[in-house]
Amino acid sequence: MRARLVTVPLATAFVVVSACHVCGFGEAWCDGECVSPQNDDRHCGVCGRACGASSECREGACVPRPIPPPPPVPPAEPPPPPPPVCEAEQCNGLDDDCNGAVDDGATCAPVGHRTYVCSEGTCAARECMVGWGDCDGGDDCETPLDTLDNCGVCGRRCPTVAHSTPWCISYECFPVCDANYADCNDDPRDGCEAHLYALETCRSCDVRCAGGRTPPRCMDSGCVLDCEPGTASCDGDPSNGCEATLGTAERCGSCTDRCGARATCRAGVCEDSTATEVRLGRGHACLRTDDGRVACWGANGTGELGDGGLIPRLSPAFVALPVAAVAMDIGSQHTCVASPMGALRCWGSNGSWELGTSDEPAAFEPLVVMGVGGVVGIGAGQNHTCVVIGSGFVACWGANGRGQLGDGTTTRRALPDVVEALDDAVQVASGYEFSCALRETSAVDCWGANDVGQLGLTGSTDYRTTPVTVDTFEGASSIAAGQGHACVVTPTALLCWGSNVDGQLGNGGAGLVLPRPVIVRVPGTVVEVAAGTDHTCARNDAGEVYCWGRNDRGSVGDGSTSTVVFSPVLVSLPSRATAVGAGLDATCAVLETGDVHCWGRNEDGQLGDGSRIDQRAPVRARW
Repeated sequence: MRARLVTVPLATAFVVVSACHVCGFGEAWCDGECVSPQNDDRHCGVCGRACGASSECREGACVPRPIPPPPPVPPAEPPPPPPPVCEAEQCNGLDDDCNGAVDDGATCAPVGHRTYVCSEGTCAARECMVGWGDCDGGDDCETPLDTLDNCGVCGRRCPTVAHSTPWCISYECFPVCDANYADCNDDPRDGCEAHLYALETCRSCDVRCAGGRTPPRCMDSGCVLDCEPGTASCDGDPSNGCEATLGTAERCGSCTDRCGARATCRAGVCEDSTATEVRLGRGHACLRTDDGRVACWGANGTGELGDGGLIPRLSPAFVALPVAAVAMDIGSQHTCVASPMGALRCWGSNGSWELGTSDEPAAFEPLVVMGVGGVVGIGAGQNHTCVVIGSGFVACWGANGRGQLGDGTTTRRALPDVVEALDDAVQVASGYEFSCALRETSAVDCWGANDVGQLGLTGSTDYRTTPVTVDTFEGASSIAAGQGHACVVTPTALLCWGSNVDGQLGNGGAGLVLPRPVIVRVPGTVVEVAAGTDHTCARNDAGEVYCWGRNDRGSVGDGSTSTVVFSPVLVSLPSRATAVGAGLDATCAVLETGDVHCWGRNEDGQLGDGSRIDQRAPVRARW
């Protein structure tokens, strides 16, 4: 059915588009809906006419769409005020540098030689610059203060004093000394009072020339000393004169020539010393040199090294003796030496008065034994000492529990006492608790302990407090005593007696105790014997050393580990031996080179090789 437009009164007017749809007044049915053609952008005026994107429908016609006004712009903030102008602070009462303080740090320029300071906004005069003074009372500092008339302050005039020229130095008056003069008392008031060619101030205030053989002289080079022959000034101090002796090992012939450890100074020339004798004790050893010096090493617990201390030494060190030693022997823990004039000095343990005094338990340095003189031979035992006096008497002191002093008693003695019935002794040897003497008649007499036949008596082991004769040995030249055995050297044989428990008699081990002497089969001709505690060594005329006896610490020296060696065995040495010594399980030999080689026990450093290791073959002592 066709639609048709029907017009009706306004109050009830509507448009009937079809039989099924009715639109309101002014509306039209377009595309299935009622629209207002007067203002619909899709159906502007008539159905189907649409306005563009930039147009709009107004009263049935497409007209341009109005442009909206821009958003309002907020008003701009007022600009910040300009920063204040700040300058360097000036002395003007203002805060020029804008730090809130007035005139702080303000400076005032000097005027002339006077300084100024800022005060209450103005520059005020303060004081004169260093080195200048206001000497006329004006406003300017016109006067320099480094002149002789104004030195440091106005009006101070530098005086002229003796032997000097006045100078103003650092605003103080000083005398500049004339040539060869000095101000030695630090008092400028008396000038330069010291002449530098005077003996009291020779080229320096601190040098005073002392005398020598003739009065000293002060020369351009300083003090000239005319020293006595063999003396010199070595310390650079002429005030004590010629203080040094040039005949010592420290200064041999000159201030700078020092002799080596083994050398001695003879007539201003260093000459090497050689060892001539060696002795061993329980834990220490000593050697004597051809020039009479004594060096010791090893244990030192009771001062047996004589060096003033108690520290053991693993190599030899010389003992400070005032005179040469011509004889020496070592006990268990003490040592004794005799001087050329027969004085005796001992050191070490004194627990049994073996040092010849009852005042001290030990002596760490050589101590003169009082009450004995003319000593020509020494026998140092376990804890007693005996000596041969030049007339042939024997004197002993120390422990005496077994009669080892030979004075008919068992009383310990601190002073030497003469052994009874001996007046022709030429040598004495002391063992553990006994002693023996070799007489001019070649007889050997012994006294003291006899428990293992050490006195050479048969049928008795009783000790004796006076000498008993072992035997007469034709041509006997030397004797030795160990702990419980003794030996004698004759032109044809070496004979030993006493204890043989450790084979120390060298007879192949036959018998444990042999009170009568037995021959020891040593190749060659024996010239020296050394009896250790439980071993024995002998030196023959070919310079060979043979040893036998206890060997658990290597005291026999043949390189073996045998506990006991019952017969003499040869010790391998690098050269001929000239002396031999034996102690507690240790032995030493002096070689023709002057060296000393040792072997055996070494726990106390008694071998002198710098170690504490036992040696079963010889090693060189470090001296």
